[in-house]
Amino acid sequence: MPSFSLSSLPCVKERRRRRKITLQKRASKRHLDLLEDSKTAQAAKMQYWPWSQGGQCYVPNYVSATDIPQPLRRVPSKPQQQWYWNQYTPGWYGPPTLPAVTPVTPFWNLPNLTQVSIPYVPLPQPETETSSTSKISRISTQLHNPPYFTFPYIQWDVAQMPSTALRIKSPGEAAPPKFDSPAVRPFRSEIQISTTQQGLYYYMCLWGPVRVLRHDGHPITVEGVMNAVFEYFQMPLAMGQVATQMEWELVLQAWKGRIRASPNSYTREYEKQRGVLRIDLLTAHCGTRFAGLRLKKGGFDVSGVDGLLLSVSR
Repeated sequence: MPSFSLSSLPCVKERRRRRKITLQKRASKRHLDLLEDSKTAQAAKMQYWPWSQGGQCYVPNYVSATDIPQPLRRVPSKPQQQWYWNQYTPGWYGPPTLPAVTPVTPFWNLPNLTQVSIPYVPLPQPETETSSTSKISRISTQLHNPPYFTFPYIQWDVAQMPSTALRIKSPGEAAPPKFDSPAVRPFRSEIQISTTQQGLYYYMCLWGPVRVLRHDGHPITVEGVMNAVFEYFQMPLAMGQVATQMEWELVLQAWKGRIRASPNSYTREYEKQRGVLRIDLLTAHCGTRFAGLRLKKGGFDVSGVDGLLLSVSR
């Protein structure tokens, strides 16, 4: 019988070929590991090598010292000199020297501001007669209602916008008031309004006076006073600000009546969302008909305000 060798089988040859490839890969990987270890050792040698005395460095056991590349010695750019610790070498350690800067002469000529005369133009001042701390001597006829509403008088409900106000001159003759006319004399840019009316005095002491302020410094007008009074009574009212429970029930009735008097469903819902206001207290106690402003004798004696007193009626 002919001799038969297992090495001639294709499966054996393929297995040997694969084993050879595996051994080559392992050898290549081991070579890369050695190179990586040599780099690590080189870094350690560069860290601990005593350059001036030529001593030995740390070398791992599994790497030959001859395989580690020797670091290059530092070559100075200038000849070596004897140097001492207290010796200053300008060429080596001195600060850099900057070139001299030549001042640049501008090609334009600026004018001498000290010789330029600027004319003084004063700003326009508001028309004033005396200072703002002087006593008010007169109220505009557009805000003063005579007793018993004799002609002419202002017809205005403080629960409505000031634009609804009318000045009744005679029976059947009415016209809007002069909103842009000054409210008081002498002209003022800030005034405060209080009251001595029974039923309203206690609450205005609690809330504070009606403040009318104009920031531009011009005199306060009739429209400014009426707007301030309207906004003053449109502020929210809490139950704790009312004296008794009976008065609070009257205020709630006035609030419900204000809701019912709304012209449509949208305004009714809006009034519900606003809640109880100061105007409801005014409706329940004193009425909301504007009875005018009057001037108290002595001026500043009314709670530190300007002596202007507000009156309302039913």
